Amino acid sequence: MFTGWKERLAQKRAKNKFYAESQHWKNNPRLRECLQAMRGSCTVAPVEMHEAAIAAVNIALRENTWTRLEELSDIPGNFFPDTVFIVWDDERLPVLKAPWHSTDKCLPEIRAVACQSFMVSETLDSILWFDSSGGIKLYSIA
Repeated sequence: MFTGWKERLAQKRAKNKFYAESQHWKNNPRLRECLQAMRGSCTVAPVEMHEAAIAAVNIALRENTWTRLEELSDIPGNFFPDTVFIVWDDERLPVLKAPWHSTDKCLPEIRAVACQSFMVSETLDSILWFDSSGGIKLYSIA
């Protein structure tokens, strides 16, 4: 007798949970601070590029051929083109697309959003990783 009602209730709870998780990024105070610091110079990456940037990070993490840097000034001048994708280790956060020169100025705010932050080049062949211990690592296919 209550089987149909229980199923509808379970479906409604699942839908509400999904909706709440999809809205998580809007209520994340660190992400809001990051977006405020970047002042409109970034956009949410298109879905296909969102998936591609995350796949590039996952491949680089599996290959584990990172080069450790002491400081940001050690990044080669031609390492990043004009645009980068910002990826965090929290799957509920969106991937952002921004000009490299604006992300360079807002790194403390970007790094504060999640434990690990990644800057992926638009061509997906270069990645800058800010790990949870404060280290800076580079990955390049070339």
